[in-house]
Amino acid sequence: MHDDTLFSSYRYSKDDKTIHAVLQDRGDIRSFFNGGWFERYIHHKISELLQQSQLPYDCLANPVVKFSNGDSFELDLLFLISGEPLLIECKTGGDYNAHLKKFSDHRKRLSISPEKAFLVMLDLEDAKTERLSQFWKFQVVNQDRLIALIEKMINVG
Repeated sequence: MHDDTLFSSYRYSKDDKTIHAVLQDRGDIRSFFNGGWFERYIHHKISELLQQSQLPYDCLANPVVKFSNGDSFELDLLFLISGEPLLIECKTGGDYNAHLKKFSDHRKRLSISPEKAFLVMLDLEDAKTERLSQFWKFQVVNQDRLIALIEKMINVG
């Protein structure tokens, strides 16, 4: 990553086997390390599934939705699969409680059905995702279960 100029400097600590790095001072690089990599990974996995299923689809990455009253917000991924929307929000960490209400509001405002709205939380335990899904009435999943649930959804729909 240093040779590709993502890091401006780094050092390896043999004692604790840790790399300490300083990112280049560029917004696109900071964005990638702050979660952009996860969005790309999820986009790739869903696109791969849809191509294998030979379903027609389009995808918008990071579209900004603006309403006539001035409200606006950015989505992570919005797929249109055989004319049906699929909303994906990706979170790598932090306080996920704040994201649940916000995602629920966005889903409702966009009139996307709960079974076609996925909040993907990196490494969140399956039992926790199931409880959150039941409470919030949309799909809360981790990266390991997302593709299987979408596969089930597109085969049923």
